Amino acid sequence: MISVALKSPGSAAAATINAELPRIIEHVDVVGVSVYPYIFFDHADKGDPVNLPADWLSQIETVAGGKPIAIAETGWAAERLTIPEFGVDVPSDNATQNAYLSALFNAAQTLDARFIVWFALVDFDALWSGALQEDPVARIWRDTGLYDENLIPRPALDTWQAQLGLPLN
Repeated sequence: MISVALKSPGSAAAATINAELPRIIEHVDVVGVSVYPYIFFDHADKGDPVNLPADWLSQIETVAGGKPIAIAETGWAAERLTIPEFGVDVPSDNATQNAYLSALFNAAQTLDARFIVWFALVDFDALWSGALQEDPVARIWRDTGLYDENLIPRPALDTWQAQLGLPLN
């Protein structure tokens, strides 16, 4: 298995993936993707999953060579993401995170994705302010948990658990 970090469809970074992945695809059994569109995509109002490009996830099909696809890592911030060092200010909240999870499940089903890994189960505020020394890069994922830092479940957890309860095809 290999995992590639998806970027905005049509971007230079996506073009690099499209150009290079076919060179090794014959050696891969499953094509995994890492996708965080709220930060690594360039579409307008990227804090709202409604604005995701139509091919935000399906773009991988063009280079997967018919191999099975999996979401090896994903998440969506459930709080406003501000990183002054990078000029980032992305509005988000619990409802927005839940909307992304619904969009993710729909897109993954269309791709017949083998599995989905949600990167952070619990927000890691204490880790971020302690051992990670408020690293601006780690801030990207700090508030993406299905539970907040106080272990209070977010609405997206209900969506996740409902999906787990569905029968497998």
